[in-house]
Amino acid sequence: MIPRPAAGLQDDLFPSRGPMAGPTHPGYNSGWMRFLKPFFLPLAAFALIAAMTLGLEALPFPWPGWKLASCYPGCFCEAFRAGGVVQPLSSYSNLFYLLAGLLILGASGAAWFPARANRMTRHRGYAAGFGLAVIFIGVTSFFFHVSLTHAGRWLDYLGMYAFAGYALLYGLARLRRWSDAAFLAAYFLLLAACGGLWFAAPGMRRPLLGGLIVGVTAVEVGAHWIRRLLRIRTRYLLGALGCFLAAYALNMADESGAICAPASLWQWHVVWHFLTAVSAGMLFLYYYSEDGE
Repeated sequence: MIPRPAAGLQDDLFPSRGPMAGPTHPGYNSGWMRFLKPFFLPLAAFALIAAMTLGLEALPFPWPGWKLASCYPGCFCEAFRAGGVVQPLSSYSNLFYLLAGLLILGASGAAWFPARANRMTRHRGYAAGFGLAVIFIGVTSFFFHVSLTHAGRWLDYLGMYAFAGYALLYGLARLRRWSDAAFLAAYFLLLAACGGLWFAAPGMRRPLLGGLIVGVTAVEVGAHWIRRLLRIRTRYLLGALGCFLAAYALNMADESGAICAPASLWQWHVVWHFLTAVSAGMLFLYYYSEDGE
């Protein structure tokens, strides 16, 4: 009998490998192919979309008839470029969100997606919605950095509100055992309120986002406190928080000018995009790993 390796990411994602656990087993390679197959289409879609975005360089700037963002011309550190993509590095780095979201969608549709005792796996719409929320961050942030328009700035925040709000309400739905209809109603009401408040109270834009993120953390702390025997991989939550806090610290230092180098090919806002995309992926793994909601 081949000994089973220590539990890790592979076990969390593919818990039913059975006797194919060892790399010397004849069925090991076929088991891995079965595991990887759902990601082939998302990766192909990612490659196609990434290639298509290169054509945006031909667009004119400024966009005719579009109001520029209020932060213009001081929107983030990266120097502006001529053409349709004003901040190329900050724009194309949003592909990290697209990749993370597509991989989550691939996992949610996989035949091996296990039916653990949580709504992320029992109702795959939650996993698909999580993946779409991650993609939405990338799309909206990409549009903002491409155009630096007022509409793009609003969409940029709306994408972040959409993801943080989804995570917050998913946590509450788990804790309070909401129905699917109640979750959807609360989510769209929250999104509408955040989108409207962005216009009504400009000074509350960042505090509102910060409040949603703190809320996500508070709900998970509450879930562990109330349900002390909660079976879930806490390391993924800690990893998500660690990535986000590192990204936030670097982004604040960049915006303050302490580490800003406008003409450099290394932009810290790119690191912000990368680390927060990783954080979103780890948060998905955290929700996915729960067994015993």
